[in-house]
Amino acid sequence: MYVSTRGDDRWSGAVPAASGTAGPGADGPFATLSGARDAIRALRGQGRVDGPIDVLVLGGTYRFSEPLQLTARDSGTPEHPVTYRAFPGERPVLSGGRPLTGTMFRQLFHDDRRQVRARWPARDPADPRYGGWAFIDEVLPKEEGEQYPRTFRCGPERPPRRWARPRQAEVFIHPWLCWLNDIIPVDSVDASGAITLTRCSHHGKHELTVGNRFIVENVLEELRGPGQWCLDAGRHRLHRRGHVRVVVRPPRRPGPGQGTGDPQRDRLRRLRHADGARLRARHQGRRQDLDAVLQ
Repeated sequence: MYVSTRGDDRWSGAVPAASGTAGPGADGPFATLSGARDAIRALRGQGRVDGPIDVLVLGGTYRFSEPLQLTARDSGTPEHPVTYRAFPGERPVLSGGRPLTGTMFRQLFHDDRRQVRARWPARDPADPRYGGWAFIDEVLPKEEGEQYPRTFRCGPERPPRRWARPRQAEVFIHPWLCWLNDIIPVDSVDASGAITLTRCSHHGKHELTVGNRFIVENVLEELRGPGQWCLDAGRHRLHRRGHVRVVVRPPRRPGPGQGTGDPQRDRLRRLRHADGARLRARHQGRRQDLDAVLQ
């Protein structure tokens, strides 16, 4: 059977490309892995499976609206294995991602739970209200023509790290007497750790003051724990660390470490919702057949 981004789950899946004819007589590959799985289930129910089944996935990005569910009834046997693999010479990508519109947002929810933007200092779960903050130790003089200063340093015991793209970061700060908060984009971070903002606070005379608490958000280098995320609006990329459940047994070969040496291939073992199914990566010498990329 064949799966292609140009396929149709109403077709037989018996050929790798569409027949080229429109209408009821058209045939070609399936469009989804679940379409191939359902077809295999139907053939088994009709008693029409008398040998191994290969599902060859052609190149392209396959987007999943829900996890691919594989249960015990989807498993093959030693005599009649069921194999999902890339079409020879092609590289399919299995993605649970969603296209996003717009270039800037500050909140992200997963399973109805708000995710934490990558931040410095790191959030302190043991003390969410008062822990995990940095504090202004020095406010540098304002520049000529400006009403209030925009540059400050924190204490020497907690200097910020060097970030490759500081202008995608924002400072969440409680200025002046800490009555209100503001979110201000970062303009630069110099070698001494001084942070310069793109503007003063929106709250009038609520200027930067020694002792103000703040955090720096949306910094890729601070992406650490599960569920944290960072938006690179300039490159239209969303980075997020997820929770991964390892449910697929590592193969017995190719030897120590049980890895192929290819991080993208090794990642394929981290499949979700394989309830009761026995999935195994096949090896031929040092070559691993399962070489689709799982995002």
